[in-house]
Amino acid sequence: MAIFTSILNLLKKNPATDGADTFNIQTMLNDNWDKIDAAMALKGANGSVRAATASNTTLSGLQTVDGVSLAAGDRVLVKNQTTGSQNGIYVAAASAWVRAADADSSAKLATGILVYVREGTMNAGKGFVLSNAGVVTLGTTALTFSQASGTGAADDSVIGNRTVTDSVTPGISGTLTALLSSLFTLVKGITGKSSALTGPSITLEATKAHVDATTAHGAVPAPTASTMMARDSAGRAQVAAPSAAGDIARKDTVDAAIATAASDATSKANAVQSNLTAHIGTGGAAHTAATTNAAGFMSAADKIKLDDVATGAGGTNSATDTVIGNRTINDGIAQSAGSSGPLTTLFGQIGNMIKIITGKANWYSTPRTTLENAVKLNGDTMTGPLVLSSDPTVALGASTKQYVDALPYGMARQALINGNFDVWQRGTNLTGLPYSYFSDRWKNGGYNPDGGTMPSITVSRGVILGDIPGASYYFRIIPSGAGTSFGANSEYTIDQNIEFGTRYLCGMGKKVTVSFWARSSITSKKIGVIMYQAYGTGGSPSPLETLTGTSWTMSSGWTKYTFTFNTNSLVGKTFGSNNDDVLILRFYIAWGANLSVGVSAVGAETFRGSGTIDIAQVQLCSGDVALPFQPRTFADELELCQRYFEKSYNMGVAPGTAGGGAWLGAISKRTQSSGGNLIVPCVIPYRVKKRITAIPNVYSPSTGAANMWLIGGSNDVAVNYFNQGEGGFSMFVNRTWGSNETYEFQWTADAEL
Repeated sequence: MAIFTSILNLLKKNPATDGADTFNIQTMLNDNWDKIDAAMALKGANGSVRAATASNTTLSGLQTVDGVSLAAGDRVLVKNQTTGSQNGIYVAAASAWVRAADADSSAKLATGILVYVREGTMNAGKGFVLSNAGVVTLGTTALTFSQASGTGAADDSVIGNRTVTDSVTPGISGTLTALLSSLFTLVKGITGKSSALTGPSITLEATKAHVDATTAHGAVPAPTASTMMARDSAGRAQVAAPSAAGDIARKDTVDAAIATAASDATSKANAVQSNLTAHIGTGGAAHTAATTNAAGFMSAADKIKLDDVATGAGGTNSATDTVIGNRTINDGIAQSAGSSGPLTTLFGQIGNMIKIITGKANWYSTPRTTLENAVKLNGDTMTGPLVLSSDPTVALGASTKQYVDALPYGMARQALINGNFDVWQRGTNLTGLPYSYFSDRWKNGGYNPDGGTMPSITVSRGVILGDIPGASYYFRIIPSGAGTSFGANSEYTIDQNIEFGTRYLCGMGKKVTVSFWARSSITSKKIGVIMYQAYGTGGSPSPLETLTGTSWTMSSGWTKYTFTFNTNSLVGKTFGSNNDDVLILRFYIAWGANLSVGVSAVGAETFRGSGTIDIAQVQLCSGDVALPFQPRTFADELELCQRYFEKSYNMGVAPGTAGGGAWLGAISKRTQSSGGNLIVPCVIPYRVKKRITAIPNVYSPSTGAANMWLIGGSNDVAVNYFNQGEGGFSMFVNRTWGSNETYEFQWTADAEL
């Protein structure tokens, strides 16, 4: 009591100093109880912490202790510091930790504390007691916390001594004494001794060595009774002479049996030979001659007869022409007579079959041609042309070349427009054109750099001088180099969208064949073709479908390539309401290792750098054969192209060029020298009606600026469009009027797919 009276500063009368002083007992008791209550509260607080350390720990910051992520204000038992005086109860903080209020002085630790840990991987549920003996000076004395409760708290002193027995029924559960008794009983059973504490007469290791020994148990190689059998130095084992059915046979026994059997066989063979000789007799006198009813020896006469028909000692080829005699073949015997019968009947059937095959009046007449040179139906190649007498006159009649060559143009014969690259309304030398048209109806599908940059592409028109029959021009692709850092799927594409091609050319079982000429000065440059069935836009059309294509490696000389596509069925498909469904033909030029043509990778290219790639005379026709290319006239090709794009410029002038040939102009004039605002209208009719309402674009002849017309020879003024349609468009300018002003312009109209 003396310790806690001073520690807790309790009130108490001291007779030596207070003498006869009087106190207010109630005040003194209330004050003492408050102090005791506060002290108990502190003890209750240091009775629990959230986590406890398991190693030396930095005493600052919100860290993880024993698997517990600490928060500010968490109480931590520090018990494993290298410097033991740092141990104690702390309050975690983002900065330096401080000792807990119930354990921050020597007096509060003088009587020892018991701490319970609530969380942690190693310490959860354990209790630790401050086990220092003697006076504790906080900050100086190394504090020691020992486990007093929880898992692992029981040591040898707690567990105490046990007495076990080796005569119980072993089990796998029970008290510590019971389990130890089971182990002792099992050890006794293994050793065979009367006590588990008595060592065995022989160890298991020694027993194994005894079993492995070759001379164990007195085994000998000689046939000795009541001993084990062992091999001698030569690997032999000996046994006694056999007497029972199950005994092992010895070599001398086997040799004797073989000698007896050989003697018996020789004796019996001699007896058989003796009997055979006695039966046959000398010269065969013991047998009579053979008759039609009984077997016997052949007579001399029969031997002569047999020699008459024998040419090869009997069997194959034994019957000669003399024996067979002459026959007459009747080639009128039908095959229904069967596959067996007299020789004359069978030859007659063969003659009839030959007559049918040759088509002659009899079987021995020479046919017009051999079967080898005749038309075959199994895919063999004919050695010569099949010549027909005339062009077909019935629906299923075979067509001649002159008939096919003379077929008029139609979508089924040539679905592409400007496949000969005659028309170039936008100019004949164009650079950097992703997703734009160059030669009419042909557009750059775009670049696919696959993560890098493609080279700049120039497309130009080239002239063919007799290299390809019927070809006028080709289009040339000129890359400005290899490009940089692009991946294996990099490619450049060229498209033509065939208006209504899906509905007219595709369907159940239909095929279309593309043919074209190409060449490349770039080594190992690859080109591929692919097609898409597109069902248009508007409403709920069927999704785009891919038709698998193929690819080739181009050479430096002109080469013709063909490929047949299998189109998809239109059954159950829906076309869009905007009437813009198309069949798309796409060329791929590879700059990487692969091509997107619906087939597997075509391999890495060996060179991607500068050079040229040329394509000419592209045709797409129905069927699985590439028909001969028949170019249209330039006027016909131009008119087909103008359904999609038309311009006022001269044919060789690109839109947007300043000047550009003869200008179209609207000239207005007033007698007054000047006036107010005046609306000047102009109506432009198209030469060819467009597929849809076209998009007009007016250019200044002076500067080439778009959506501008030239007024008075010097001023570009913005154009106002109105009344656009499939047949033309109107425009006007609203400006302050000047005397004798001239309005000049060029224009284009775009209705491309």
